[in-house]
Amino acid sequence: MFYLAPGVPHEYWPNRSGWITNWIVFKGDSSNELLSKIGFSDFEYSADTNMLIYRNIYKRIWSIAKEPLKGAEKSSILLYEFILTAADMLLCSTKEKYGMSSVIEPAIIHINEHYTDDITLENLAKISGVSLQHFCRVFKTKTGMRPMEYLAKKRISEAKILLINTGESIGYVSSAVGYGDQNYFGMVFKKYEGITPSDYRKQRGLIII
Repeated sequence: MFYLAPGVPHEYWPNRSGWITNWIVFKGDSSNELLSKIGFSDFEYSADTNMLIYRNIYKRIWSIAKEPLKGAEKSSILLYEFILTAADMLLCSTKEKYGMSSVIEPAIIHINEHYTDDITLENLAKISGVSLQHFCRVFKTKTGMRPMEYLAKKRISEAKILLINTGESIGYVSSAVGYGDQNYFGMVFKKYEGITPSDYRKQRGLIII
């Protein structure tokens, strides 16, 4: 994924055959100011991008833009969502976002890579090589969250991607992100998103075009 500011000369080409590009071009009186405040410069790039969620927003924009009534307004809302989602990938690495110290970095990496596993505080502290109390204190200071809260938000984030991009059952999604109990998964999801997984899918689910 890459971002190119308007008016900046550029060129790009595929490094292999079969290249497919999806792009969004937008403008407006406040667009440059908005992007500048978010943190975009003339060029941003990431080679490590999970494109699934971006493709879905792109499809939704493409579909809604065709609506004769308020299609432009609805597309603008989705475009803003797309920009913020892209900014999270292009501008904020985990280490930069949280000012991560060497104490919690191994734990953050472990959660991000193994969030589907049974993870405990004791296990995370052991991975970090410090006492449980010190680990929890540093983690909260650096991230503003407790370790298990970070784990829950990571799981819910991944669950949202599955809910809006696949037709898998809620039970499958629950299990796929590390929750063996579907009812508990629903409770955690509603705690952070304000709605149930089923309602989230109905509101923002897959659109086939």
